[in-house]
Amino acid sequence: MKRKAKKTEERLDQVFEELMDTDCVCEMSAVLTPLPDCELEAAYTDFLVRYSQELALGALERSEWICGNLIINANQQSICFVRTALDAMRNELERRKVAERSGADQSSYDEPTLAAALDSYTDPASPELDPAFDEQIRKAAQHWFEPPSGKDFPI
Repeated sequence: MKRKAKKTEERLDQVFEELMDTDCVCEMSAVLTPLPDCELEAAYTDFLVRYSQELALGALERSEWICGNLIINANQQSICFVRTALDAMRNELERRKVAERSGADQSSYDEPTLAAALDSYTDPASPELDPAFDEQIRKAAQHWFEPPSGKDFPI
């Protein structure tokens, strides 16, 4: 178990170094996009810990209270870097969730299933024929029922 933990820690350090070598958020996204979900989530958790550590170090080094707010005046570069990386990771995680949801929605509208349903509701030989729907859909989308150029198209 320790070997796997060490390997994970090394991989997180590698991701950290790759992100440190970037010059902008777009380059950070290029580093994060190919990561598998499990690595991206582990990196996000690791960076949350790093962020809290950077904030604590900055607060210990130089900070003051002004009007009830803690102003951290040290370690700004590290704090900003880790915060930017966290934002890039959060954006990538959210992008993946949206893509997953939209992919699920798209699969529920399977084109062959819709084509089969249309065929069964408009085919005179089908027991599911709906004459009112057939008339209405043929008026609304006549091009669906026209044969492709030069080919027979039985409907």
